[in-house]
Amino acid sequence: MDLKQLSETLNFYIRPQSFPLAMRMCESAQELPEKVRIPIRDFEMPITICQGVGMARRYGWTLAIGKDDQLCPYGSLTLGFLPPKKEWLDGSIAANTGLWTKEVMAKTAEELPRLEYGRYS
Repeated sequence: MDLKQLSETLNFYIRPQSFPLAMRMCESAQELPEKVRIPIRDFEMPITICQGVGMARRYGWTLAIGKDDQLCPYGSLTLGFLPPKKEWLDGSIAANTGLWTKEVMAKTAEELPRLEYGRYS
């Protein structure tokens, strides 16, 4: 099935409210497509990975969100842009938020999927 036929089939049966989204992890800037939007360069501000996904889905944009473009520490950790710090892994960072207990935060950190640190840029 080609992409055009797939798009027509999805629109016929499902009619999604936004564009279907694919993500590609790049190990270097040389892998980026020509007409990619980069938040720091094109918007002059960092964004969260969640905002980037929303922009890509709603507007059909191709975005590249790298370490310097990413505003959310949890997004940066999940994407492997930052190494997991002791305070995050043991849950002690929760003491500063007032939202979760140390135990809940440690369990969240343990179960959160993370890409290999430093593999993708």
